[in-house]
Amino acid sequence: IKNIGDVFFTERTGPLTLPGSNSQYHKYKALYEPSVDIKYVIGDSTKIPQIDTTDLLFIDTCHNANTLSKELELHGNQAQKFILLHDTEAFVEVGEEETNKGTGLWDAITPWLRRNTHWKIHEHYEYNNGLTILRRN
Repeated sequence: IKNIGDVFFTERTGPLTLPGSNSQYHKYKALYEPSVDIKYVIGDSTKIPQIDTTDLLFIDTCHNANTLSKELELHGNQAQKFILLHDTEAFVEVGEEETNKGTGLWDAITPWLRRNTHWKIHEHYEYNNGLTILRRN
């Protein structure tokens, strides 16, 4: 993907959201800043204000249906071109820190796609815990 415009990364904890001299934040900023305007927001992605419109929304947070449903409802339609969802194979039926079926990521993705018919599955990769790319029509 070239010239994707703004990119919004969400992650619940870890070095990407905690700027420091050796953090992933600086690595990604240095790598992409010349061609892409990256905006990092530190906070609970289910409670922060709706993000600005963006070309691409990348979601890799707490891997369960409840969290992803809230994120997609709040931020999903702010993406104008793509939504990338990570770990969509690792948490298909059962969400992270959950024990019951029906709590996996697809239990959030499928209903959201039914309600938002202007989004379609563009690509789905099973390897490396799974990556699903949604594309806006």
